[in-house]
Amino acid sequence: MIKKRNRFDFSRISFNAGLLVREMQKRGIFVKYIPNTEIIIAKSGKHSELLFDIQTRLIPYTTGLMIDDKMYAKRFLETQNINVAPGRTFTKDNIKEALLYAGEIGYPVVLKPTFGSHGDNVYLDIRDDRELERIIAVYLEKEPESGYLLIEKHCPGREYRIFITKNNFFAVVNRIPAGIIGNGRDNILMLVQSENKRRMNPRDNCLCEIRLDDITFEFMEKNNLTVDYVPGKGERVFLRGNSNVSTGGNCHDVTKTAHPCVLKLAKKILAAYSVPFIGIDLLTEDITRDIKDDYVVCEVNSAPGLSLHMLPEKGPARNAAGAIVDLLF
Repeated sequence: MIKKRNRFDFSRISFNAGLLVREMQKRGIFVKYIPNTEIIIAKSGKHSELLFDIQTRLIPYTTGLMIDDKMYAKRFLETQNINVAPGRTFTKDNIKEALLYAGEIGYPVVLKPTFGSHGDNVYLDIRDDRELERIIAVYLEKEPESGYLLIEKHCPGREYRIFITKNNFFAVVNRIPAGIIGNGRDNILMLVQSENKRRMNPRDNCLCEIRLDDITFEFMEKNNLTVDYVPGKGERVFLRGNSNVSTGGNCHDVTKTAHPCVLKLAKKILAAYSVPFIGIDLLTEDITRDIKDDYVVCEVNSAPGLSLHMLPEKGPARNAAGAIVDLLF
């Protein structure tokens, strides 16, 4: 008897959720949508699970809030003696206090929403009161319903994403801010267009298109760049400060070269939240050495992206989706 193929409309879910569903299908787990929703039922024998994007039952709702709210995460990690950047939340009604606080912790600072992902509306390397006040106005115009904004100390370092599970799956990638490499002929705009076309045709790894938005132009202006600048052959030009792959950053697997202390730190954070898996954004200068206290955890994630580990630009693929399926089934 020929087994009926499990047809599934992948166009309705995110790229990362698609990786999770495909992993389930490889294992013979049946998947379908609840009618007229984007909620997925995954079923193997009598065992069934509900998924929304890559959200699962594995992370309780209240714990997810503690993880994904950047201010709650900061305060909780402090109680666990985990290094975080100094920071406080403010509303549109106490902007003067925000400016005073930025002066207290010392510029440069970062402004970002307390909730959010993909680096959206994150402004780095703000250097003085005048710039901060202007960026707060821009932020509130873009997020008029936002109740809070987070001001924190800008901490230097390379950015790493760690994914760890209680079943000893461990993966680390180095995320590098979006940039292009010059050929001595084309300007930045032409190089970005060419690179985006290369990345998407076909899309065979986690890289996304390099985004040109107000944050890009803010960064370029600070570095005396315009889209008309023609970089020299081999010259690397960065186009934004944040390293999110969703905005065009690069992604290299560095799991094997990460110092054992990084695994120890990740296990400590995982245990502190009492969850089966977590994503950790870590800033440090050199992940190959014992970082001791020379690091900052800038965010944690209850639904970390899978493609960074499964389809890195460089380095071996690591089956993060499989690690989640192992936990579910």
